[in-house]
Amino acid sequence: MKIAIVQNFDFLPYQVKKIKSLGDVEFYEDANSAEEWLERCQKADIVCSASEFMETEVYKLKDKFFTIPMVGYSWLDIEKLKLNNIKLANCPGCNKYAVSEWVIGMTLELLRGFSKLTNTTVSENEIKQAVGLKGKSITILGKGNIGQLVGKVFEDLGAKITFFDKNDELIEKTKNADIIINSLSTNPSTIGLLNNEFFENLKKGSYFISITTTEIYDNKAMLEALDNGTLAGVATDCASASIRNTKDEYYQAISKHPRILATPHIAWSTDVSTQDENDMMIENIDAFINGESKNIVA
Repeated sequence: MKIAIVQNFDFLPYQVKKIKSLGDVEFYEDANSAEEWLERCQKADIVCSASEFMETEVYKLKDKFFTIPMVGYSWLDIEKLKLNNIKLANCPGCNKYAVSEWVIGMTLELLRGFSKLTNTTVSENEIKQAVGLKGKSITILGKGNIGQLVGKVFEDLGAKITFFDKNDELIEKTKNADIIINSLSTNPSTIGLLNNEFFENLKKGSYFISITTTEIYDNKAMLEALDNGTLAGVATDCASASIRNTKDEYYQAISKHPRILATPHIAWSTDVSTQDENDMMIENIDAFINGESKNIVA
């Protein structure tokens, strides 16, 4: 089979060797245009891609197998892919370590303010007592790879952990939480879930940490909860922003708030994630060639 790696994925030498053993492979650098991306795909039976061009151009193709180096795929129309006999595999859990590190780090930064106290020269009477995790109630929205890993770490640090699942009553699960961690996946049941009612019923002085897009949470309602004192602080990876783009309008707007810790959609971005997602894409290809169903979502 012909395999196209249509952009630079930073494959390690052992990964290059493995994927070359699976078929006739063509490696490319990042495409400069939609036409260039489409041409590369048309030549192949199997495609590795996460390019921005995939979102619009993939529906012009037929009878292909795509594997993407990520968990989320809500940006693709699954029914259209099926009509064109395009199979799609994702990489569930590929970023769980990196994103969990982000959640843990940002939660501690919100509560302890380490960055403000590192190499500080302020007088000792200006340094206020910080908030510790022990005994705090944390509700994690979503019990997937990231939610479970974060919950285990925080439980080991003395926090009381509860999980919200799709069959639970949201307000009841979150109304007494000191910290709410939003790790929900984007799907029809979660879009718009964290609305104005959700934020209005949070415990006064609580913290909200999110790794998802604003499809799931109401950004305006979140800001109102911050400004009226319901929320003491927020951390968000601005997943609605384009990756690593500090000039993104949403990131620019949200990062100016004095009680929001915002990053430009980089929670997943580590060397470990890159290696894991590449391993999983190769495993997806190997399984497909051998007639097995692995991580198929379309």
